[in-house]
Amino acid sequence: MHKPDDGYGGAARRRERVLFELAKRNKADVAETFRAITEATAVALDVERTSIWRLTPGGNAIVCEDNFVRGQGHTAGEILWARDYPSYFCAIAENRVIAAHEARTDDRTCELNMDYLQVHGITSMMDVPIWQKGRPYGVLCHEHVGPTRRWTSDDETFAANLADLASLALEEGEGRKAEQRWNAVVNTIQEAVFVLDGEGTIVQTNPLAARMIEHAGGGVTLAERMELVEFRDEQGRVIPADRTGGRRSLRGEVVREINHLVFKRTGERRSYRITSAPMRDGDHIASVVVVLADVTEEVAFDRLKREVLAALAHEFKTPVAIVKGYAQHMSKQPDANPSERPMVAAIERASNRLQRLIDDLVEVSGISIGRLVLYREPVELTAMLCSVAHWAAPMATHHRLVVNAPEELAVSADRPRLEQAVRRLVDNAIRYSPPGGEVEIAVAPSGNDVVISVRDRGIGIPADQQNRIFELFFRAHAGTPHDVGGLGIGLFMAREIAVRHGGAMWFESEEGKGSTFYMRLPRTEVL
Repeated sequence: MHKPDDGYGGAARRRERVLFELAKRNKADVAETFRAITEATAVALDVERTSIWRLTPGGNAIVCEDNFVRGQGHTAGEILWARDYPSYFCAIAENRVIAAHEARTDDRTCELNMDYLQVHGITSMMDVPIWQKGRPYGVLCHEHVGPTRRWTSDDETFAANLADLASLALEEGEGRKAEQRWNAVVNTIQEAVFVLDGEGTIVQTNPLAARMIEHAGGGVTLAERMELVEFRDEQGRVIPADRTGGRRSLRGEVVREINHLVFKRTGERRSYRITSAPMRDGDHIASVVVVLADVTEEVAFDRLKREVLAALAHEFKTPVAIVKGYAQHMSKQPDANPSERPMVAAIERASNRLQRLIDDLVEVSGISIGRLVLYREPVELTAMLCSVAHWAAPMATHHRLVVNAPEELAVSADRPRLEQAVRRLVDNAIRYSPPGGEVEIAVAPSGNDVVISVRDRGIGIPADQQNRIFELFFRAHAGTPHDVGGLGIGLFMAREIAVRHGGAMWFESEEGKGSTFYMRLPRTEVL
C-alpha cells in the first residue's frame, strides 16, 4: 500500500516538485510568474501570506507587485516608505535574508508592528532578496500568521530558490519586452530586413521583405534567389552567387553598397542600398542580417543629374573654345592696342580656367554614369610617382616634394588614370600645405597589395567634415580662410579610380597637423 508523504521527507519532495513545475514554465509573462511563485511558496512553506515587493529606483520605498493571501487571492499596489521604517530598509539594503522569527520584536522589523504586522496578524516573516541584472530588484516576502515560527535553513534555501526563479522571470520578461520593441521597429521601418542562416537561406523577414519574396516568386534559399532575381552592381555587371552581400557577410565582411535587382518573372528592375552584417556566436558566424532600402528613384534622379551635367559640359566646350581662340588670336596681333593686352590676357586666363573646369565636369560625369573604361597594363609605381613629382614641381616652388619608393612595385592598371588619381592627391596636399611644407609621396608593399600614400603637414581636415570628404562637389574648407576654390571633385575622382581598379582609398587627418591619403591596389609581379 502507498504511504502518503508526511514529515520532513514529504515536505522536501513537495518543495522539489514546486521548484520543478515553476522552473519549466514559460516565465516571459512576469506578472503571471509572480502570481505562480507567491501561490506556490505559500502552500509549500505553509504561510498565510506571500508577496513580491519592488524597490523604487531611489530606494526610498518598496511597492507590492503581487500579494497572495490564502483564501482571499491576489492584490497589489501597497507601498511602504523608507522614511517610516528606516531599520527595515537598512536590512533590505544589506541584500541578505531577513529571517525574523519574532517579527514584532526583531530589531529589523519591529518598526512595522503597529502599521503592518498587527493589522495583518503577522507574527513571523522571512524576506529574501530578488536580483535583476546584478542589482537588487526587491524582496520575496513570507509572512506567518498565528504562533511565532522559527524559520529553518531549509526554509531559507527554498525561498532563495524561488527568489532566483523570480529573477529569471524578470530577465525573460525584459528580453520579451526588448524583442517586442525590436519587432515593432523592424516591422514598421521602410526597409526590407532579412535574416539568413549559415547556408544563406532566409529564416526570418519583416513584412516588407516578405512582400519582396512574394513579388520575386519565392526564393528562400540562395540557389532559388539566384534563379528568380539577377543581382547587378552599380556598373551593371552581374554579381555571382558567392559575391552577393549575404555570402560575403557569412565570410565575416560588413557590406554596404548599391545593387540593381532584376526580377526575372516580371522583368522589373529596381535599385537597393544593401547593408549586410554577420551575427556571431562567439568565433562562429551563425547568421547574417541583410537590410535593403529601395533607392530606385534616387538612383534614377542622380543618374539624370549626371547625364544633364555631362551634356551641359559638352555644350559649354564649344563657346569656351571660341572665346579662348579669339583671345589667343588677339594677343598675337602686332598692331594690338597695348592698353587692351591686359584685358585680352585676362580673357585668356579665364577661358583656360573654364576649360579646365569643363574638362573636370566631363570627366566626373563620365565616371559617375559608368563610362570609365580602363586599359590595363603593367605599371611600375616608382617611375610613375617620380613622374607625378616632376609634374607637380612647377606648382610646388614653395614646398619640398619627397618620393619614398624603396623597392620596385608593380600593379596592373590604366596608367593615365592611376597617375591622374595620384596627381589629384598631390595637388590637394600642395594646396593645403603652408609654404615650406613637405609633401611626401610614398609606396610600400602590404601583403598581396601595394599602398600608395600622399602625406602633407598642412591644415588638416576638420573632424566634423571628415565623413563627407569623398563626396562629389564637397569642399571641407569652403567659406573659410583656407578656401582655395575648385569644384570639390578631386578626391571623389581619385577614390573612384582606385575602386575601379579593385582597390580602396582612405585617409588619416588631424586638424592643424596635416593629412595622409592612402590608395590600396592589388599587386602584380615586377617586370
